[in-house]
Amino acid sequence: MFTHVCPQFFDFDAIGGVSHLTDDLKLLPPDFQRLIPNITGCDPDEAFSGVPYEKGFSFLLTLERRVGTPAFEEFAKAYLKKFKFITVTSTEFKEYFESYFAPGDKLTGLDWDAWFHEPGLPQEMPSLDRTLSSGSELLAAAWVKYDRSGGDAPSVDISKWITNQTTCFLDAVLTTIDKDGKNLKAATTWKMDELYQFSKSKNTEKLSRYCKLAIGAEQASILPVVLKFITSQGRMKFTRPLYRALYASKMGRASAIKTFKENKAFYHAICQKMISTDMGLDEEGGEGSGEAVQLFKGINANVVVGVAATAVVLGLVFMRKRR
Repeated sequence: MFTHVCPQFFDFDAIGGVSHLTDDLKLLPPDFQRLIPNITGCDPDEAFSGVPYEKGFSFLLTLERRVGTPAFEEFAKAYLKKFKFITVTSTEFKEYFESYFAPGDKLTGLDWDAWFHEPGLPQEMPSLDRTLSSGSELLAAAWVKYDRSGGDAPSVDISKWITNQTTCFLDAVLTTIDKDGKNLKAATTWKMDELYQFSKSKNTEKLSRYCKLAIGAEQASILPVVLKFITSQGRMKFTRPLYRALYASKMGRASAIKTFKENKAFYHAICQKMISTDMGLDEEGGEGSGEAVQLFKGINANVVVGVAATAVVLGLVFMRKRR
């Protein structure tokens, strides 16, 4: 799986992953915590979350650990070849997996029903390497300490870091402030940008995370950067958390509403609907009570993402062949 490229970035006990997912599951109805969600009688759009990504990844990695990486890679190739260009249900995935691998001790005790249908996290969870993520976490802790206590800003050079190390660092800062309920100071995010030039980054993963930190810090200078970002690409993974952060801020609320109204047609219909809900806008674009956004305050940006098909996740297997 993808873990052979940078396993430390999928360590659920470190940052992101299950540590985020455990907290965020508490904000979801039990029916939406399942890999096969129960959407009877509700709007399917409301079921969108990080569950299929994080919990789905955990399950696929569990399967890989049971049968071994070489065997799992061959299975992935066969799976994609057989089911390319068609939609596959979870039941069909299970049936094909069990038919591909002969019954044996490796699959004994694997509780498919628990993974598919039970809310929360199963008892069988994969352990992962934290070698590189630990450096990202240490830097994040140093920046939070600098923000809270003063002194000299961290001087760690991250210019040679790969993207995952940098996003790991930013995610760790976001996780800390989410748990503390206290944003960074504007002077801190400004200093961070001075050292790392995040606001000028062409990498959307880095830029979106830094923008969220800067908005929370009420750093007014980031506003033009954010508005350009959310009107130049429309992925809900990036736009929705940033609109939500702007709406919850003092400096960006009016700009968020104005920008969304002017660019609403630019976004996918689902994205339009969810952002409208977050900002308490009615169908005509008028501002409602604004209470909807409170339901989402504190939810990490990495959690609110679209539902991923199993075949797409399995396709990540081949990415490491190209790296």
